[in-house]
Amino acid sequence: MTPCQLMRTVKCRLSACTGGLSGVVEAYDAEPWASATFEGQRHAFTLRIDGDADSVDRAALRVCGMLLEGEIDLPGELVADLVIIGEDSLRHGPLQARRLHFEALTVRD
Repeated sequence: MTPCQLMRTVKCRLSACTGGLSGVVEAYDAEPWASATFEGQRHAFTLRIDGDADSVDRAALRVCGMLLEGEIDLPGELVADLVIIGEDSLRHGPLQARRLHFEALTVRD
């Protein structure tokens, strides 16, 4: 699967929000979508942030804020919907791995 513009933007924002922590796109899937008047794609992706628990919690809040509250400009596309559908975390002592699960809909502009 070739990377799309949405995921390139998400990766850049993830990197900007995680500082020295490890932040990666752990999973990504997309499928074509169409309505009577629009064409686009439905996206599902999971972001993972690893590090000390307090820093991971703060980074997760920054990531969610930057993705859900900010505008995402994509050439030739419009992000019609972007939601977080869940999250989970695994903690081992002072370390934590948090996964944020998102869904998005993009339509051709």
